[in-house]
Amino acid sequence: MYILTLGLGQLLIGRISDLFGRRWFFIGGSILSLIGCIISAVSTSIPMLIGGTTLVGLSAAAQISYPFVVAEIV
Repeated sequence: MYILTLGLGQLLIGRISDLFGRRWFFIGGSILSLIGCIISAVSTSIPMLIGGTTLVGLSAAAQISYPFVVAEIV
């Protein structure tokens, strides 16, 4: 699930953040990562672990774009 949501998230976050600005997408990605890590850490079943990993994959899509944004700023 991590790789699937990471690939899908890269497409969505890249395009949408171009339109609406990157700041809130990065902040939301960090918050979503925290929530996904907490859910994965306290999971008591496999479906709950998969759900947490899905959230972490979506948030990683925003976090992987950090180098591209730094290159844009510089």
